[in-house]
Amino acid sequence: MKPFRRRPRLPLALRLWALVAALLVSAGAACRTAASPSQAQDVRPAVTVGVTLLTATSEPPTPVATATPTPTPSPSPAPAPSPPPPPDPVHTADWTAVIAAETGASASGIHLSEVLLLDLTGDGADEAVVTVSSGGTAGNIALFVYTGAGGRLLRLLARREPSISGSIDGGVLVSIVPAFSPADPRCCPSYVKRTTYRWTGTALEEAQTQLLPNPQR
Repeated sequence: MKPFRRRPRLPLALRLWALVAALLVSAGAACRTAASPSQAQDVRPAVTVGVTLLTATSEPPTPVATATPTPTPSPSPAPAPSPPPPPDPVHTADWTAVIAAETGASASGIHLSEVLLLDLTGDGADEAVVTVSSGGTAGNIALFVYTGAGGRLLRLLARREPSISGSIDGGVLVSIVPAFSPADPRCCPSYVKRTTYRWTGTALEEAQTQLLPNPQR
């Protein structure tokens, strides 16, 4: 029989290191064994999703169209109202005062026989035919025609003759004055002179004069 030999002991530090290494190897093997295929598949989709998300976020952002506001035009100022037309002096005139200024007489000595208003010039506005009386036995003494122009009166005709009268025949102005023969008394002329007038565009002129028998004799 061979004599028993005792093995030499390893140092304590080496034994502790060998024990720790054995434990780590054993724990790693246990983890690999415990890991199931389903768990590994669960991890892979997570990684794939992560990659997909990273790829999506790496794309450049799509620009968003923004609406450009349309500027609102500022309201135009309202036009200034037109001034009212001046009043028609033919319809508003004080004819006694007008004739007094025309003849140089006082207003108290003016006697109006008749005032006719009608359009003699064809412009749509009235003219005034004013017959003036003496206020006594002399009868009418004058005939005036006025029109309105720019808010004031404009004289178109002035006839100063004893016993003159004015009338309208078919829209035409007519004046009549007595015409005496040598043997006629002052009260009763044998004839009358009938004159018609026409508008030339700038003036009221005599168109025709006729010597007619006096219808009142």
